[in-house]
Amino acid sequence: MNSKDTHISYAKVPGVYVLTCTATNEKYVGCSGNIHNRLKGHFSLLKHGRHHSPRVQELYDEYGLEGFAWEVLEIIDDKEERFRAERAYIGRGFYSINVVSSPLRENPRKGKCYRTSATYLTPWGNFPSPAKAAEACNNSMSADTIETYCKKSWKTITSRQWNHFRFLQQHDRSIISKRTFADLGFGFEPA
Repeated sequence: MNSKDTHISYAKVPGVYVLTCTATNEKYVGCSGNIHNRLKGHFSLLKHGRHHSPRVQELYDEYGLEGFAWEVLEIIDDKEERFRAERAYIGRGFYSINVVSSPLRENPRKGKCYRTSATYLTPWGNFPSPAKAAEACNNSMSADTIETYCKKSWKTITSRQWNHFRFLQQHDRSIISKRTFADLGFGFEPA
């Protein structure tokens, strides 16, 4: 099956999959207990400009959905075995657009595994994950919000954001529409 299909209609199987940018032959490998839902999640994030892999997002922005093909590499029921298989594929070096080829770490907030070796820059310090940054600020901002502000630090602060987050309210309203999250100390350094 490829991305020209309008629906991801194959069985909802657990295993390891690959996304390939057909124009550049760059590949991203991942694993999931439900590949169907995971691919839908990837393309939803890409559509909204929020994918965790900057390179995958760049390729999607340039080539669109039609620029990608995908396939199931292995069907694997056992969760730990899926993670081992994914790491083995990443270790082969053919999957050039994965965020990192480091071992998986636990995300205590969601109880799931994720890959990271980036540095999240925040006004209260630099952290290896958004979850660690959220802990450091006593969860005054969620890990998801921190990740967004770090990865999109060039965005201008809106009045909605200022009204919603206590952290932003430490600054007077003059920052609205005039300052970016980078101006406040947010940033993202991929490994």
